[in-house]
Amino acid sequence: MLLEHSDGWRERPYLMLGSTGSTCALVEDVGIPQYFRRRLATAIGQPDLWDYAAFPGEANVRATLALFHDFANQAAG
Repeated sequence: MLLEHSDGWRERPYLMLGSTGSTCALVEDVGIPQYFRRRLATAIGQPDLWDYAAFPGEANVRATLALFHDFANQAAG
């Protein structure tokens, strides 16, 4: 159920999804731990990858940090 009023989410658990420049969706929590991680992993055909303890993705973290580092260096000068 989509919450109709912005005040409604304060009293109960919720899930929120959105991105820069778009509208956020706010829905009642479905009670499944790591719900979005599970859904995203399934959507990319890797249903077990939601579990960061079992699949930490260290190579992806390092690549992301390198991109941020390069971006910061370019912005600085």
